[in-house]
Amino acid sequence: MKIWRPKPEAWKQVTEALKGRYVSADEKATAVLVELTPNSSFPKHKHPHVTYGLIVRGSGRYIAENGEFQLGEGDMYYIGPNEEHWLFSGENGLMLFEVLIPWREDLQNRVLKPDVE
Repeated sequence: MKIWRPKPEAWKQVTEALKGRYVSADEKATAVLVELTPNSSFPKHKHPHVTYGLIVRGSGRYIAENGEFQLGEGDMYYIGPNEEHWLFSGENGLMLFEVLIPWREDLQNRVLKPDVE
């Protein structure tokens, strides 16, 4: 078992509005806890990885190839490979947890070492 403890230095600032905590224990998946400031966005993008997500706190919306979707606490979602998507946070901000499969090699410079192995 590996454990990553919450600590301020675990957060990586990605954009002015978005920060994340990234973990990956192997080459099968990358997990990220993302926090987006209130009334902000993360640019439209796509990647060859599938994404499973859960809204942990707050609300927002995703614009994807098949429409626009309002998201709130507890909602879970799936984004297919190479599907363009764009994320917006609501007035109270947004925290979400995502698992990207397979692992995102391009994000490995942000991955934390476990606190417990």
